[in-house]
Amino acid sequence: MVESTRWAARASALFLGPILCLADCPAQSKTAPGESPQGPPKPPAQQQLNGRTFCDKVIGVIGDQVILLSSIEEELRVLEELDPRPWNQARREEETWRLLRDIARKEIWVQYGKVIGGESPEQFKQATDRIVAERMAEQEQRYGSFTRMTEELGNIGVSRSSVESQVRSQLLSDIGQWSAMGQLSQRSNLMVTPKAMRRFFDENPELFAIQGEVLFARMWFRADMDGVEECMANAALAWGDPEAEPDEIAARFGGRFRGMDSVQAGPEDQHAEAIREFALNAEEGAISKPILLGGTYRLLKVLDKTLAENKPFEDAEVQEYCRQRLQERQMAETKMNVIERNSAKLLIWPPRLRRELMGR
Repeated sequence: MVESTRWAARASALFLGPILCLADCPAQSKTAPGESPQGPPKPPAQQQLNGRTFCDKVIGVIGDQVILLSSIEEELRVLEELDPRPWNQARREEETWRLLRDIARKEIWVQYGKVIGGESPEQFKQATDRIVAERMAEQEQRYGSFTRMTEELGNIGVSRSSVESQVRSQLLSDIGQWSAMGQLSQRSNLMVTPKAMRRFFDENPELFAIQGEVLFARMWFRADMDGVEECMANAALAWGDPEAEPDEIAARFGGRFRGMDSVQAGPEDQHAEAIREFALNAEEGAISKPILLGGTYRLLKVLDKTLAENKPFEDAEVQEYCRQRLQERQMAETKMNVIERNSAKLLIWPPRLRRELMGR
């Protein structure tokens, strides 16, 4: 593998140890397969523009893919714009490392997709070329032109070859994940036993609890209105008629009908305590005494009540939900196993990234 032995500059150590800015002074050296080099291999990290050489910083290598700092800096700029909290050097380093891990995990699927096509590389290339062309054509047709597509997707000035490369990488990642997930899905039903489903049910009772809920209607009366107590008493009396229209009653007695609301039986409900106490304890059809909150009286009428209950494990929907959640968990574990297994076979730099991807 080609590495650079002479360096134009050394960037300060962020979190990976020295990050090297490459110059065009390569020499030949070799690294044993599967070993991490002490420094990154020489990537296409330089660009010629008007006779000048611009260097980029290599912060990661996954197989034949080099990850440059410039590819992450744009993401960092977006994060800084979205998050108003102060950004110090420690936080930038932490977010840079997190983004690098995310890119690396996705790139392993790309490398896995390449391995799948290794038995018939020419046919695999033809097939992927066709799919990439189809996806590019679909996007261009959707947006009207390639230029308009790059503008809408925030890639102004990006070349067609760069966009095609992004589409190809996503396709290879999809192929890698489809292969791994397809192998598992064929036997997933056998792997989810009734005993495992029951254990999941017992360990997660909150997932199968139905909270009680009370639906009620509201009338508001200004506390400083003349004769407000008498008006509210007459309104409550008239509202006792199940055929009466609450908006007409409220208007007749100087109040306002405020529609319907609901109270949840759980602790996360944010209604005032007086409203919660009445709604949860009153029977359907009951009308509250006036409740004074913030200079306004409320009259409430309970319309419907749903009691709290726990769904039984014997419920078919409950068992299906348990099965799906366990399958999702197995899928996630399988994906991580594939990542860890392929990390052991790939050239990965820096060593810390290799260790984390391998789960060590």
